[in-house]
Amino acid sequence: MKKEKQTFDARPWFKSTQAVVALAGATIALVTGAIALIRLFPLAQKVYENIEIVVDASEGMREPFHGKTKQETIRAAFEEILSKQTADRDNLALRRYGGNCTTGNNTRLLVGFGRHNQDRIRNLLRDLKLAGQAPLASAVVKATGDFPRAVDIDKRIIVIAGDGGCEPNADKYIRDRLTSSGASKIKLDFHFIYLGESAEQFKKLQDIASATGGMALPADTPERLRAALVRTIEVEPVLGDIRSSTEILNAVTERTNSAVEALERKDYPGAEDNLKAARHEFERTELLFQDFRKRESRDLFKAAQQIASDNRDLQKRILALSQEMIPQAQHDQTESYNKSVNDYNAIINAYNSNVRKLDELARKIAHE
Repeated sequence: MKKEKQTFDARPWFKSTQAVVALAGATIALVTGAIALIRLFPLAQKVYENIEIVVDASEGMREPFHGKTKQETIRAAFEEILSKQTADRDNLALRRYGGNCTTGNNTRLLVGFGRHNQDRIRNLLRDLKLAGQAPLASAVVKATGDFPRAVDIDKRIIVIAGDGGCEPNADKYIRDRLTSSGASKIKLDFHFIYLGESAEQFKKLQDIASATGGMALPADTPERLRAALVRTIEVEPVLGDIRSSTEILNAVTERTNSAVEALERKDYPGAEDNLKAARHEFERTELLFQDFRKRESRDLFKAAQQIASDNRDLQKRILALSQEMIPQAQHDQTESYNKSVNDYNAIINAYNSNVRKLDELARKIAHE
């Protein structure tokens, strides 16, 4: 009696809790007669991180702040935060602003983008000369032109401000200038850290953050300043890597699901074409995971990288197994095909379990 071909397991829909940082919740796409890989909403790809630090060098930074001046507090924070690891993996730049609000020479790029420049940035922060008012809006607009134009590099501006700036209607000024210059079409992340205790000044920064699609973080103590810098320099890039690895692996998943559907329809050329496309997507993951591995500075980061890497390995096995199943189905090798189906379903279970774990780790990292 001829054995019947086994089918892939069918599974109900699954949805994990959505992460606070907009990491898309995971779902299992239901394919008739087959279990599908985890399908996530696509997110923007990231390969490298370019971070420009824009620091307030106005006279206002001489103000006392918890036993030091605001300027001394910033210096101390960067002695801790600007690690060698950060400078090894990311391109950093430094811009200052301070002077007359109505002139054009009130902001200057002190260090252009590059790696391994953390000592130079620290030294310049120690020796930073303070002068005049705080033309924050001018500095932000100028900073958008400092970045390399490579489309595969994320661009982040971190402004450390002692107040909301001296320009009137700064939020509208920035929004209008970015729109007219075309900078609004460039993917830029804006983070504004307010060093102070004035609700009025922080509200100004919140308005500017809203105008740029960014975020404003309060730092009314030295500890909160350090936490804000860790968030913007250390944590956000890791969350970005999680989102990017999800997006790329998701593209592999979509093609593999299509190959499985074609296989069950006995459309063997269609299965081959989709597997070829899946392998092409898979090859894109290598550079991203090189970047991800450089960010293993904390236990949670290491755990996230390990789970994402494990899923990459599982996808590699799925691609190889799917390729074997095509001739098995074509030549009616039922016993071998059924064994492959069982192996496939076991790998899928492990993959789905890992996605739930990664989702949970992303939430923990976001709340560090």
